[in-house]
Amino acid sequence: MSIAAWSTARDAATAFAARDALVPIDDAARAAFAELRSQRCEDLLERAFLRAFERALRDDALPRWREACAMPSSIDAGALERTNAEERDEEEEETRARAEGWTRAEAAPATTAFAEWIERGRERARAFSAGVRGVSEDDDAVRTFERAFDAMVGGTCAARGPPRLSAILSAWYRARAREFDHAVRKRWGETSDDDENDRMETSVLERQSSIGADIASCGEVMGRAWAAETSAMGETLARCHASLGRVAENAAARALGECVKRHVIRRCRGAFDAPKLWPTLRWVRAVPLEFFKTALRLKRVDGAAIESWRGRLEYTVHEHLGALRIHELFDIIVDYPDSLPAITDLRTCLQNTTLHAALVDSFVDAMRSRLLHAGASTVDIVQQYIGTIKTLLELDPSGVVLELVSGPVKEYLRERKDTIRCVVTMLTDDGGEDGGEGGEGALYVELGRLARGESIEIAESSVPAPNPNATVSGTDNLDRMDSITAEMVAIAAGANDDDLADGVQSTQQVLSGWDAWEPEPVETEAAASRGRRRKAGDIIGLLVGIYGSKELFINEYRTMLAEKLLSKSNYDTEREMHALELLKLRFGETSLHNCEVMLKDFADSKRANANIKTRPTTGTPSAKDRRTSDILIQTPVEATIVSSLFWPAFSTDLTDFKLPTEIQEHMDAYARRYHQIKAPRKMEWKASLGTVVMDVTHNDRTFEASVNPLQAAILHYFQREKVWRANDLANALGVSVDALRKRIVIWMNNGVLVERKEGHVISYALAEPSDEVDAMDGVHDDDEHVSGVATAEETAAAGMMVYEQYIMGMLTNFPSLPLDRIHNMLKMFVVEPVYDKTVAELEGFLLELVAQDKLAMDGSAFAKKK
Repeated sequence: MSIAAWSTARDAATAFAARDALVPIDDAARAAFAELRSQRCEDLLERAFLRAFERALRDDALPRWREACAMPSSIDAGALERTNAEERDEEEEETRARAEGWTRAEAAPATTAFAEWIERGRERARAFSAGVRGVSEDDDAVRTFERAFDAMVGGTCAARGPPRLSAILSAWYRARAREFDHAVRKRWGETSDDDENDRMETSVLERQSSIGADIASCGEVMGRAWAAETSAMGETLARCHASLGRVAENAAARALGECVKRHVIRRCRGAFDAPKLWPTLRWVRAVPLEFFKTALRLKRVDGAAIESWRGRLEYTVHEHLGALRIHELFDIIVDYPDSLPAITDLRTCLQNTTLHAALVDSFVDAMRSRLLHAGASTVDIVQQYIGTIKTLLELDPSGVVLELVSGPVKEYLRERKDTIRCVVTMLTDDGGEDGGEGGEGALYVELGRLARGESIEIAESSVPAPNPNATVSGTDNLDRMDSITAEMVAIAAGANDDDLADGVQSTQQVLSGWDAWEPEPVETEAAASRGRRRKAGDIIGLLVGIYGSKELFINEYRTMLAEKLLSKSNYDTEREMHALELLKLRFGETSLHNCEVMLKDFADSKRANANIKTRPTTGTPSAKDRRTSDILIQTPVEATIVSSLFWPAFSTDLTDFKLPTEIQEHMDAYARRYHQIKAPRKMEWKASLGTVVMDVTHNDRTFEASVNPLQAAILHYFQREKVWRANDLANALGVSVDALRKRIVIWMNNGVLVERKEGHVISYALAEPSDEVDAMDGVHDDDEHVSGVATAEETAAAGMMVYEQYIMGMLTNFPSLPLDRIHNMLKMFVVEPVYDKTVAELEGFLLELVAQDKLAMDGSAFAKKK
């Protein structure tokens, strides 16, 4: 190899690589190539060409491309790359729009120019290699050199290319995708995408049907020139190097993912009353998928690639809509059952994604921050929990998700003292006009369903769920939904039934198809292995399970039933009987036997009252007592005769309460006649229990009041004297001053009495017209409901008193004992009555004995007080 030939050939290679155009090889270079070829030096010349082209690429072309793609200082680069469409404010959205405009005006043309420069260099490389080797450009050696050229270009561009190339390309694709989306919506007759309140409000069925039928390509909607320009970007970069083509493809995928997310947030956020998943999937098929076909030049023959991208886009819809609905789940439950369409959408999203853990974490956080706090009433918490049960069983019939999120709610409700009373009230009260599925009568409705033999199981959605195994391809589901929607449109348009017969039949086949069956999720088996298998749909059972036993609820119901019966002014118990029958279906007759006896006592009392007030037959012993008969014919007194063994314990704080003489005379006559009819039985009055309905006239104002006997007696005494000192009135009634002040407040709040203080002396007087305004404001802020029935706490305390002597005896023989030891010894040695209390109940009783100074507590051990 001569030095002159090598020098000539090398200079030709350098010049050929540096030129930006394809020019013929001169004769001198050809001769030098031939001489070197004879000595097998072609590889040396090709390497010289690559080094020269790499210098031109590194020192000239890439700096120009980087400079063109350098974002101006007036545009925030972070706004271009940020993908969270939900969190961007208006100012950032405007910055993002400016960035997208810059990519279209500056960066995209520079990228296209750079790609074209690379393509011209590739053409020169093929021509040079063919000239050096003396073969055609289709020769294998030339193709090998072309691959080396591509590798050099790819490595250099990756190391020295624009730092934000992916974000720039994504912004460019995003801007063009929005153009296409806007044109498609305009073609469908919709309003601007910027209108967040656009809900397809007019012809929803017709428009959804058209989405399924009127899917047009980018060329048909935007024109062939626009489609060609969109395709050219990725195609040109791919010709530069395969890695740049993958960057363009990923950027397009990222841009369309952001468009899908933006669409989901703008069109679906806060809209719970209509399905949004299927319209969104139709939109994906009509807009993002068609745009992607154009951007990547996918043809019909590329069926596998199209199906793959369709699956990816549909998964993106399920993921973003599922995440949005999870974020809104608390509000969805508040709107239940009106939000059933949103629940159905979320269920389908969960079936096709792995968002279950995110749902649990997000919803538990929402419950703790928005519901489980002191500002929420127990009724609201229980109602929300009922809605949560129904909603989550719709989402996950296996109950695993419900089990995971209900723990904090149960724990919080156990800490509230009125939880049991609240649940029992909802079980026995239909909630009035505002009750029902989502109101205070929700549990009453569930009992009614049980009575009618209906399943409490949460109903499956009528919309067929996609097969979880076919998540990637949604074509079949969309086509089936299109046919169903078309039939609904035809019905809405008044189509003939005969014309629709075949379509309806096929629709029924779709809805009852084999793929409607779904296996329980794998989480169910894991939950079952931990002992958390749930009886599906048993809402009442889940609420009762908060405390682990139904006895607490039954005892509370018994107490509330007693309060209702004792507060009645008549003998109408139809409502209570109906509620009891419903409860017996759920809890069994044995558990509610005492309540059944209570209602029977009320019915017997009605008959006994009628017999007592009926004038006795002449000649009978009762007829001889004319005075009693005369009193009873005129008396307003009616009695409830109770079987004390079956009723809850009555409060003992007013055992010495004395009724006024006039009232006591009527009650004595009533008791005498009862003894005459039911001899040898005698009646023992509980004077503090019952209800008095009275008309009160004071200061030219008359109103009806329903009060307890003590409150009625208080007002009766003011017919004798206009002013009473608190101590004197309490002594006359036989009650304490504290009990008097609690009961007298009702008359002060109604402007009948006023309280006056002179030093430490408290007195009450009939209100004068000038006192009424002050009296209506109320004197006591702690006015509370006072019941004659012992509370659950009082009943429990009374039940524990029988074990006091056992405990004191133990602590006499032992210096001190821990709680668990006392509990175990009571279970072992106390036979009558059987010790069946929990450790928590025993601890509460021992602490009460400590408060009474009977026991002392040293750490965790208890001892007798010395």
